[in-house]
Amino acid sequence: MGVPVFLDRGYVIERYLSDSTGNVRLPLPQRDAQRVVWLICAPNRLPMVGHAPDGTGGHMMYQLNSRDVRAGERVQVRGFGWSAPIPRECTLADPTTYWRGPVDSANSPASMTPAEPDWSKHQATP
Repeated sequence: MGVPVFLDRGYVIERYLSDSTGNVRLPLPQRDAQRVVWLICAPNRLPMVGHAPDGTGGHMMYQLNSRDVRAGERVQVRGFGWSAPIPRECTLADPTTYWRGPVDSANSPASMTPAEPDWSKHQATP
């Protein structure tokens, strides 16, 4: 059975399946090459996000990796460039977009939260 691969062209999302060896051919016309992003959602594997290298068109070949998933592990696919809705088949994708807290907050500047910080409680940064 093939692995679902979702191709976001920026105006439409298409679904493809890999072949039995894990390869998938994505039709990438030059006009779409700059904006396309794909999301690979292999069952019990971490989702992978990819982009056309250097905005090149043509058919792309992509090999799926087989790394096992650790308990509770999810991938924040938004951080890798997937901005479209998360497909149902991509159960290990974290659909959350996170906020980074203000520099002057009590939290580490690197901390992130799914809820927007209360900006009125922090000084504006120059």
